[in-house]
Amino acid sequence: MGKSKIALIVGICIIALVIITAFDYSRGQNARDDLETNIDQEETKDTYSEEKTEDIKIVEGLVIEFGKQLKKVPLLGPKDILIKNIEENYSEFVSTQLLNKWKDNPQTAPGRFTSSPWPDRIEVSYIGKTSENQYEVKGVIIEVTSTDLSAEDVDSKIPIVLKIINNRGKWVIDDIIIHDSELSDK
Repeated sequence: MGKSKIALIVGICIIALVIITAFDYSRGQNARDDLETNIDQEETKDTYSEEKTEDIKIVEGLVIEFGKQLKKVPLLGPKDILIKNIEENYSEFVSTQLLNKWKDNPQTAPGRFTSSPWPDRIEVSYIGKTSENQYEVKGVIIEVTSTDLSAEDVDSKIPIVLKIINNRGKWVIDDIIIHDSELSDK
């Protein structure tokens, strides 16, 4: 082999090494960039998940605490007493609009229709975010009787859907749909 051929081969090898090195460096830099991006995204996801989880806990707690108030509002009786009971027991849990709607038409408010069975609580089965400041909660109103309390059984389960909104930094119930008790599980 002549010196020019060797020089040509050495030159080609050097160029190949430079290209391979540049390629590996580029791949390594891309991998480092991807890793940094993934770390940033994971931190964002963790923060979002914590916020989301906190909101869900607050929304669920709101619904559960509201459910405990249902037995305190007897729906049969004089309108003025019913309105007073609605205000006393529901005002901290519901939006002003919903409270006013119930005060205008108290028979549309949830509560206790008879002495037995009575609504004991709301069991939440689903919480879904429908927008930045709104959740939909699905569950059942658990009705019990005095015999159900000792047997830890329920008399009926009435399906319920609640719309929860964030009103000036406070989560409140803005709408409730209670399904006909004839459709409930007995």
